[in-house]
Amino acid sequence: MKFSPSIQKLVDKAEAEWKRGARLPSPYKHPNRPGAGAARRRALRLSPQDKVHVVMGEFKRGTLLSHGRPVTSREQAIAIAMSEAGISYKRPRRRRW
Repeated sequence: MKFSPSIQKLVDKAEAEWKRGARLPSPYKHPNRPGAGAARRRALRLSPQDKVHVVMGEFKRGTLLSHGRPVTSREQAIAIAMSEAGISYKRPRRRRW
């Protein structure tokens, strides 16, 4: 996948550190400005649980963006988190007896 040069630099750095077995920088520490976490989430290899945690933290701080606008709905933030983590967000079906 092709990224912009600045994001590609982050991806290359993260992959080099991953191969060396070094600890990756914390995904939770990034600039507290709108949209700052999206590139970092893509650059680092996070587990689905960590991705959800990071996205919900951004929502709480008010820096989570969707289509250039801040996300204000918790349901929308959960949908973004689940989508990025690759987890299905299907509600459990009601049983009919």
